[in-house]
Amino acid sequence: MDATMCHKDQDGNAYYWHAYSGLRQGDPLSPYLFTLVAEVISSLFRRQQRLGRLTGYAPHPSIEGLTHSAITTHVLYADDLVVVTIAVLMQCVEIRNVLQEAYWLTGLEVSWTKSSVHFSPTVPPRFKRWMCRILHIRTANSSWRYLGIQIFGKLSGKQKIEEIEGKISAKMQLWRV
Repeated sequence: MDATMCHKDQDGNAYYWHAYSGLRQGDPLSPYLFTLVAEVISSLFRRQQRLGRLTGYAPHPSIEGLTHSAITTHVLYADDLVVVTIAVLMQCVEIRNVLQEAYWLTGLEVSWTKSSVHFSPTVPPRFKRWMCRILHIRTANSSWRYLGIQIFGKLSGKQKIEEIEGKISAKMQLWRV
């Protein structure tokens, strides 16, 4: 919000200045703004999925009755966005288009220098390079952590669960009864 303020002194001289106000972290309206922006981004990804332009991740192919609504293309948490799709050049183009449209609609731009992409080991190196060029981001290292939890890497599912349980137990030890 912008406003022009004016103050007149006793002699009638007018002094003008601009006042600017925006939402900041901790502002009571911040959660509503986040929800609006997250919904815009989510609707853009859902639209591309519905049109068949973006393929997401299904929990397991043996689940009967799996519908498009059960397939995940993205996860939003705080100010982070994780996109899950197959490693195909056109998927990268669609992701880039969705993020560009989100910028046009919200004014929020992706921090490309802080962004990275993680590939399955089965993706050929030349495809990785092409997709990184399309997205204008770097390849993540082989083990990737999100919110302190290893998402990709050499840990087995059991080891990941044990790591999470250990972190929770450590936090709970700090609580007083």
